[in-house]
Amino acid sequence: MSSRYIRIIAIIAVVIICGSLYAVSGQDTPNTADATEHVIREGDSLWAVSRIYDVTLEELLEINPDIDPYALPVGTVVQLPGAEAPVRQSVGGRSDRPLTRPSQVVTPAPAAPLEEYVIEVGDSLWAISLQFDVTLDELLAANPELDPYALSIGQRVRIPNTVAVTDTMTVVQEDGELPVLQDAAAANTEAELESIRPMREETTAPRLPDEIVASLDTLGESVAGIGESLNTEPLVEAYQPLLDEFAALDLSGLLPEETPLDDAAVDSTVDANETVSLDAIPESLLEPDLASNVETISVSVVGDREVERAELSLNDITLLTFTEAPYTYDLDTSLLQPGNYRLTFTATAPNGGTSMGNLDFEVITAEAFRIQQENIATAETEALAEEAAGPRPLVGATGPQQGLRGTDLDETVPRILLVNGEPVPFNLTFSLEDDSLSVVRPAAEDGEMSVMDIVTGPIADRLPPELVSALTQPRPELFALVIIILTITLLPQGLFTLYWMFYAWNNPDKMEEYASPKEFLEPHYSFTAILPARREEEVIKNTIKSVNDIDYPDHLKEILIMVRDEDDDGTIQQSLEAIEELQNPNVRLITFTEGPKNKPNGLNRGLRAAKNDVVCIFDAEDDPHNEIYNVINTVMVRDGADVVQSGVQLMNFKSNWFSALNCLEYFFWFKSGLHCFTREFHVTPLGGNTVFFKKEWMEEIKGWDEGCLTEDADVGIRLTLKGAKIQIVYDAKHATQEETPAAPMEFIKQRTRWNQGFYQIFLKGDWLKLPEMRQKAAAAYILLNSLLQAATIFYLPIGIYIAVTQQTPVPIAMLSWVPLYILLMQMVTNLIGIREFTRAYGQRLPFLFTLRMIVFYYPFQLMLAASAIRAVYRHVTQNQAWEKTAHSNLHRQTA
Repeated sequence: MSSRYIRIIAIIAVVIICGSLYAVSGQDTPNTADATEHVIREGDSLWAVSRIYDVTLEELLEINPDIDPYALPVGTVVQLPGAEAPVRQSVGGRSDRPLTRPSQVVTPAPAAPLEEYVIEVGDSLWAISLQFDVTLDELLAANPELDPYALSIGQRVRIPNTVAVTDTMTVVQEDGELPVLQDAAAANTEAELESIRPMREETTAPRLPDEIVASLDTLGESVAGIGESLNTEPLVEAYQPLLDEFAALDLSGLLPEETPLDDAAVDSTVDANETVSLDAIPESLLEPDLASNVETISVSVVGDREVERAELSLNDITLLTFTEAPYTYDLDTSLLQPGNYRLTFTATAPNGGTSMGNLDFEVITAEAFRIQQENIATAETEALAEEAAGPRPLVGATGPQQGLRGTDLDETVPRILLVNGEPVPFNLTFSLEDDSLSVVRPAAEDGEMSVMDIVTGPIADRLPPELVSALTQPRPELFALVIIILTITLLPQGLFTLYWMFYAWNNPDKMEEYASPKEFLEPHYSFTAILPARREEEVIKNTIKSVNDIDYPDHLKEILIMVRDEDDDGTIQQSLEAIEELQNPNVRLITFTEGPKNKPNGLNRGLRAAKNDVVCIFDAEDDPHNEIYNVINTVMVRDGADVVQSGVQLMNFKSNWFSALNCLEYFFWFKSGLHCFTREFHVTPLGGNTVFFKKEWMEEIKGWDEGCLTEDADVGIRLTLKGAKIQIVYDAKHATQEETPAAPMEFIKQRTRWNQGFYQIFLKGDWLKLPEMRQKAAAAYILLNSLLQAATIFYLPIGIYIAVTQQTPVPIAMLSWVPLYILLMQMVTNLIGIREFTRAYGQRLPFLFTLRMIVFYYPFQLMLAASAIRAVYRHVTQNQAWEKTAHSNLHRQTA
């Protein structure tokens, strides 16, 4: 391979890397050092800006009085009060959950020792702050390690001891909605109302007319001290005049016409610990003139366990408690302002065990959804970039819906509920097995199906609903971890494979040094060629003649044909015919019936029968070069080698769809890989033929292991441990020519045997006795590479599954493509290698042949993966039977 090809591959790698960097270049963050202003970008909110520059929201609002925190157009300039570098920044992840801030701040007394509170079912930080009369900011300051979105039952929360210095009624207002009266007796009820709002930034309540404030102050002073002992009927009688007065006030459009509280409405506010559903809350305390935008939530429970009680909640607020199916609730979406929400379904078993699943969704106006779809259609690139950035965190909405003012949103405006950006009916499935709450996708009507429906529909229709739910449940953290583990595991394997594939071209001097000698020394060693054969009647006769034609003195060469004599009359007959035609007394047929039916048994019997100095192996279909004995004799005499491995090359690269890629495996391995492992790591996994041993060395290690399916590689490790000098000699001219398997199943069987033999050697553990760590590492790579290769191939469908069903951060998504980039570079290397191969062996490369190789490259890798998995299965089931590869002289038909 010329340096020109290497430069081409390097350029491809640079282009791929640059493309990856460009894809994530848009994820920059603002430089906050010495910043005096911030320009609003898409996705920004005032809360996020305060977090970026480590300032409070109050400070931002104070120096930017003309800014509406819920209407931040892109390009708005926000002045900063001497910001410092950010302490933290949330990009594509969670940030602290901003909650509504009271219009009057409770001033704490000097802090006393902190108390602790243990989180219970249904708790939230907001509810805890109300229970202990502290602000949310104080709670977060006392518990900086706390994630407001990930409170677990049993978790301890430190409670700062403060003393309120004001008894005035607190007015809570959010996003221009109605102010809600809040006192000690109704704290839980109003907290629940507050939590039903979308998760947004806190803001200062707009100033109300003086007469309203005066009325509210009077009402707050009157109810102070009543607390939990509040009784419904006295409360109605005592405060009816005040309520009537409040209802009669002219609110100048800020407040709707109020209706008097009836007994049922007052009863609903009495018990602060009672679960309150939206149906039980009077409309006067919620939104005025509610439109009938009802979304029916229906949950189907799947699983073997019994459910005694179930609960449906929204943003930690209980909507309804069920004691039996059906689990259905009509949610009036008019109660929900645009933003992000979390629906939770909790199932309790008779033994008290609970299962809980969450579903995140977004409320958006119909008009905003229409505009959003238009934007997606006209700016597809931006939409894809936003999608690749990961799931939207459950913080507040980043601004009003386009075309509407967030503070003046009419409650009659239709809302749309989106799950993963899509409007879907809330027909949900809850799995008791994995605590997943997911949407049941409706079937397309009138034959209208998406491409994904067409591909996955037939599969999903045949799978249990709980399995479909488990497969489609978003698990971004889990799959990000899977991607990282696979990449860390497979990246070194892919890079090292490229390293040994290029070794010969990167070290031309060494390749020249260990090429076949150009001049031969006088014959010194005598050779015995062992030809183990089983059911090889198609090829054995030609092979015997080819080995006999090797140009070397007849008295220094011998041929032993080893055939099992019980069910192989065809091979025996062809061998006898060849011997009769040759009339050479040094060509002998040895038959036997004892021992295992495998190659190493025949080799050991041939070793015991051999008469000459050097024992060599040729397979039944081999076509060795007629100078090969002179090459080996010269190398052994010149270099003092004890073992010499010469080249082997498959030749019929055009026979079937995978034969070219199989030929290139041999081409790169014998031309480059064996040199790399022998020269750089001093480990040589010898091949199964055209390998030459001094007979005394084989006798010293007691021959081949008859229980091993890859006796050749095992012999290489054992000879290395004994200190034998192993030499690799290669050039295309003297390589022994063979054929690829004729059919895919024959290939899989052959490769299964090799892989299973490698696993046997690995578990046998002789490689652990190698003295150097690099030798052990190289041996482990050789023996287990098939498993890593299989993992790389299956990485592609895993990556497609993650891309379709999951959303991961951009850096993780880009990392997931690295092993595939390496696989692509290996494919390009093979495309260049086929030209080198055909030039070296004088073959003609057909037009568009490389295009065919590209098409079949991945199916070929799948065959390799299937072979590895099959080998593992056979090893686990202790199936050690030798699966023979059939041969049919395809390499001798190559023109």
